[in-house]
Amino acid sequence: MFVWMGGKRKLVLGIFVLFSSLIIKAQNSQTSFLFPLDTPAYLSGTFGEFRGSHFHAGIDIKTFGQEGLKVLSAEDGYVSRIKISPYGYGKAIYITHNNGYTSVYGHLSKFSPEIEAYVRRQQYAKRSYSIELFPKKTQFRVRKGKLIAYSGNTGGSAAPHLHFEIRDSKTQEILNPLNFNLGIADSVQPLLVGGFLFKRDREFRMENGVYPEQNRFDLSGSDTIRISVPVGTYGIAIAAKDFLNHDTSSTLGIYGIEVWRGVEKIYARQFDRFSFSDAHYIDLLSTYIKSYPPVEYCFKEGWISHGLSHYKENGWMEVFNNQLDTIRVKLYDEKNNTKEKLIVISGVLQEESGPPKVNVVKGDILFKQSHTFTPADGYAIDFFAGSFFDSTRVKVSLQGENPDTLLIQPLDFFSHERFRLIYPLNDEQMTQADKWCIARIEEDGSISYVGSQQAGKQVSAKTKAFGRFILTKDEIAPQIGDIQVEGSFIRISVEDNFSGINRYTGTINNRWFLLEYDPKTNTLTGDLSNYKSGEKLDFKLIVKDNAENTSEITQSIQVP
Repeated sequence: MFVWMGGKRKLVLGIFVLFSSLIIKAQNSQTSFLFPLDTPAYLSGTFGEFRGSHFHAGIDIKTFGQEGLKVLSAEDGYVSRIKISPYGYGKAIYITHNNGYTSVYGHLSKFSPEIEAYVRRQQYAKRSYSIELFPKKTQFRVRKGKLIAYSGNTGGSAAPHLHFEIRDSKTQEILNPLNFNLGIADSVQPLLVGGFLFKRDREFRMENGVYPEQNRFDLSGSDTIRISVPVGTYGIAIAAKDFLNHDTSSTLGIYGIEVWRGVEKIYARQFDRFSFSDAHYIDLLSTYIKSYPPVEYCFKEGWISHGLSHYKENGWMEVFNNQLDTIRVKLYDEKNNTKEKLIVISGVLQEESGPPKVNVVKGDILFKQSHTFTPADGYAIDFFAGSFFDSTRVKVSLQGENPDTLLIQPLDFFSHERFRLIYPLNDEQMTQADKWCIARIEEDGSISYVGSQQAGKQVSAKTKAFGRFILTKDEIAPQIGDIQVEGSFIRISVEDNFSGINRYTGTINNRWFLLEYDPKTNTLTGDLSNYKSGEKLDFKLIVKDNAENTSEITQSIQVP
């Protein structure tokens, strides 16, 4: 990590942070971990990649479309945590090692037999598929290379793979696994795809939440790019990608980037470690532009502080008339494969068309402080402290034919922390209070569920997205499909058309039965291997959505 603090004393501190980072990386490179799969080392995701709402906290290891590959402990240690959820890492196991690190393995299909039996007992004891366990240090000791689990596709995984992390056991900071000698070969240069110059326009940004894009240029061809722009102050943004093992089918994130203006380094970022609290800085470093890989901002506002990047004068460049500026962009990966491009910028005097015309939002200016809007009696929008990293104009009003339509502008903007919407419920609505919820009106006119929390005569929900919101009802119960018995497993499809599945309960012969929910496939799966072949069972399933609408099915099934 690099940090530029400004001033003599702060410069010394910045150099200290940089020096400390280099020491940490050197220490990590002296520690070796075993690659956790007995397969060729191919990756579909690298450390620190920009993933919309967060930085990727590990590496994604390819399992070549398969599930059930043996997952091995990367080092001696003990199982310190087990977490199972339909979301996030799905089935995950954490191993604490004697060398001060913790390894994490996510999206598993199941655990080793001993651990699986322990987890199953705890799930039945707690009557819950979702569970978090912290075994004693002596309960599951593991050796380097020992089987601990099998790869899968559980949780938020979009395809079968193994998510692998290394953390500092003391601080819980996430560390770059590629600095730990995993034996992953890489001789491929990163690839520069495109560049963007954003002209500094505070007023436009305050109205729209973004800077107006003035110029974009292709960086995939010649090593020297020449562009002309109207005079002014600009920040550069870079779209790039990387590859491993000559595997060009997977686009990976960039480990390190430097931007030089002449002989001065104006921006540098290198991902060796970060904390989970750094996740909300993602929008300061990156954005998405159609047809490009994630775009990295190489500039920032002066009052926004974070330790993920190093800036010289916050990365801004003053472009003057008839003056040439040379900008050198350098990318590099963990194996120091590098790629550089030279951008020659010339300033010209010309009439500018100005930023795109927009609907001006004359609302309250918000920054770090909390703020509550009350557009009418009973309505409230609560923005919490730290919701914004930059000054933003926010306007809230009740609009349209339906008086319950809340309009929060700028429409396409969002806060970095969730804000709360509050709607009042009248006496008639209170007769079905649990059915009322808040929804967002999408661009195509459809509505999407935001949330529903009842307290007194109010319903509330939290979101990050601005836009149009309404109060609506969800009175349609979830749908339960046909029960299918395949081998030793029972499978049932469950779907909800709006608010989503909230909870479910399965029983066999009036005893609680463990069912695994996969929201990606809208499927519940249960293991019948503990029942005798040919045995007839009375199966019952109750499913509720977030509006407490309930469906129920009872059926006699026979074990194959």
